[in-house]
Amino acid sequence: MKKERYAKAKMLAQMPTEAITERDLDLVDEIVRRLQMTEDGTVGTLIGDPYQGQQMAMRLHPKLLEAPVDTAQAERWGVRAVPGQLDALSEQLNAPRQMRSVDFGWVEEGRPLGEIVYTREMTTPEAREHQEQQRYAQQLRAALPQLMAEARMGPGDLLYNTPTGTLDNDYTRAKTYMRYGFGAPSSLNEQFARLDAMGRPVAIQPFNADVGLVRSMGWTPASTTDADRQAQLEAAFRRRLAEEEEYYPPGY
Repeated sequence: MKKERYAKAKMLAQMPTEAITERDLDLVDEIVRRLQMTEDGTVGTLIGDPYQGQQMAMRLHPKLLEAPVDTAQAERWGVRAVPGQLDALSEQLNAPRQMRSVDFGWVEEGRPLGEIVYTREMTTPEAREHQEQQRYAQQLRAALPQLMAEARMGPGDLLYNTPTGTLDNDYTRAKTYMRYGFGAPSSLNEQFARLDAMGRPVAIQPFNADVGLVRSMGWTPASTTDADRQAQLEAAFRRRLAEEEEYYPPGY
């Protein structure tokens, strides 16, 4: 099953892309209007035992599909559409009712999950040994379907992730998500999966895949110039700065 999901991510990442049109942006608006957003919709769980005042946690919280504000911005940022992907998401039959961001990382021990603020990654040899002893990878994989059930996610719903490391050409986290059903990170450093009839994540790729990831895998990227790649990196960098301001507010 993992190979099949990985194969779909590869297929989508190599598909020819098209310039973003006004129709594409209208489709995004249509998808967003159908998504259910609630202020108290976050679900989460703690993973394993605390370590030096920190604890691993995972949560799913409501998210809206985002896109460039207009076609000019899409062109500046090098964002392109993968044919058919937005159309499939906008179909009324089995349209997504929810889209949730998958977050996991170290948190302050005792912090309510609804107010979660991730700490910097713990990378000391002692911390890594603790992670191996706790079998975090296995626990996180087991926690995801449980949280999806708690959030009442169903067929057609979307999962979202912004993998760390891609701006430094480190695709470890992105590849981990891809092996478990997510598509490749987009040019804006966003990964998506859609739940199938059995509730399993299946890769989707609304926007062009990150060229660096595609090349690192030995795949054939869609035609993208170096200027496009630079625009993508700058846009992803601005997105990451905004995320860090959310997770690490001034004075934190």
